[in-house]
Amino acid sequence: MSRIKIKSILTILLSIFCVNINAQVIKGKVIDSTTNQPLGYAAVELRSSGDNTYIMGGSTNEKGGFEFRLEKKYPKILVTVSFLGFKTVQQTYTPVATGDNFLKIEMQEDSQVLNEVVVKGLSPAEKVQRLAYNVSLVETAKLKSTTMDLSNVIDKISGVKIRSTGGGVPKPMSP
Repeated sequence: MSRIKIKSILTILLSIFCVNINAQVIKGKVIDSTTNQPLGYAAVELRSSGDNTYIMGGSTNEKGGFEFRLEKKYPKILVTVSFLGFKTVQQTYTPVATGDNFLKIEMQEDSQVLNEVVVKGLSPAEKVQRLAYNVSLVETAKLKSTTMDLSNVIDKISGVKIRSTGGGVPKPMSP
C-alpha cells in the first residue's frame, strides 16, 4: 500500500516538474527612459511574432515589473507596452532556452502641445436676449446706484408706457 502512495506522489511531482520545464517564463521591467523610474500599471501584451496571435496580457506591478508564464514555447514573441502619456513600445523578443528571459523596456514621454483653449459661457442676460420671442431685458446692476423706482425703470423700455394716476405727495398730519 505504501509503494502505491509513493509512486503516485512521485508521478505527481514529475508531472509538475515537466510542466515547469515546458513553460517559458518571461520577466521584465518597464521604466521611464528619462528618469529611470519604474512605470507601475503599464499595459503589457504578448503576441506570437509569426502569425500575430494573442498569447497573454496584463499589467506591470507598482514597481514596473511583470512576469508571464507561457504554457508552450514560442520562437519569437512580439511584446507591446503602452502607458498613458508615453509612446507605445513594440519589441520582437527571442526567448533564451537557458537562463532568465528578462526584458528591460524603456518608454519615452509622448508630449503634445495644444493651442490655447478659451471657454466662454453666456451670462443669464445674454441667454435671455437670444430667445426666439420678444423679450426686453433690464440690467439691474447698472441701476443700483440710481434713485429710480421700478415704474421709472420699466417706463424706459421701448413699447412700454406706464400711466400713473394720483400718487400725490401726502401732507403731513397736524397734531
